[in-house]
Amino acid sequence: DALFTAYLDVQRAVRDERWKLIRYPQVDRTQLFDLTADPHELNNLADRPQHAATHARMRTLLETEGQRLGDTVTWTRATTKPAAWSPPIKTAN
Repeated sequence: DALFTAYLDVQRAVRDERWKLIRYPQVDRTQLFDLTADPHELNNLADRPQHAATHARMRTLLETEGQRLGDTVTWTRATTKPAAWSPPIKTAN
């Protein structure tokens, strides 16, 4: 019923048949997309009041699925990185 994805400790996402929520805990940013109306994920609905209930439901689903799968990411940080931050690229020695 839901798909949970993760990228390092930088990004977590969950989607159901219609909605996708992406959380970037290191920069304290969340994105919410209506995949039916916006399949290319161009319009972030996370901060729109009319989508607050969907945002809350998807955030709960994200955290529940993460716990069920043993994910240990910290959802919020005392200090956050700038929004333009990218994770460092590991190079071979």
